Amino acid sequence: MGDRTWLQFSCRKSDLKKITEQFGGVSIHPDDPEEHPFSEIIDDEKTWITGQIDEINYGGLTDLEELAEAEIPFIGNSGTGGGYGPAVFACDGKKLFHMGASFDGYPYVEIGPNGELIPKGVMQRIREYYLILDVAKKIVEAPPIPIEMTNCAGPCKGPIKEADSENLCFCCGLYFCDACWDSHDQCELCVDCGQMHITTPCPV
Repeated sequence: MGDRTWLQFSCRKSDLKKITEQFGGVSIHPDDPEEHPFSEIIDDEKTWITGQIDEINYGGLTDLEELAEAEIPFIGNSGTGGGYGPAVFACDGKKLFHMGASFDGYPYVEIGPNGELIPKGVMQRIREYYLILDVAKKIVEAPPIPIEMTNCAGPCKGPIKEADSENLCFCCGLYFCDACWDSHDQCELCVDCGQMHITTPCPV
């Protein structure tokens, strides 16, 4: 028996099978035949879902790290345990940020007796968290691919697969298959500041 708490978690439904396998065990509700790891479903949209997992060891941090290594995007927060406080987290499929938070779900800053921030550099970490959160939220909550955009906007013009739904260019609003997306980096968000530095129109 570990130090347990609750975890609220948002993810794409296309990743739900891997996430269920990672957290171990499933909850099957009579009114919901789909398998998932949630004790309670909070929001159920067409392409993404938010739920709560109860009685999870140490806020599920080890599981979150495993999912990040598998390049799965997600966002959420966790409650207080016996030896730790609340936390917020976000993963954009590349990097996981996990940090202490207030009971309202905001990352917090500790201030020493002389007014120094603890730990040093914590404000930079908080800025990075919000940048990762913004990108992750756009990926997780991306709308379904419109029927008129079912073909890749890149050179191949091939069909868009469900797994390609995250390859949405925020500049031109078009979708790309994985192969064409790898060469279409002009319109991706900057990993340092979260903004798009575009000096010319989207090449598409």
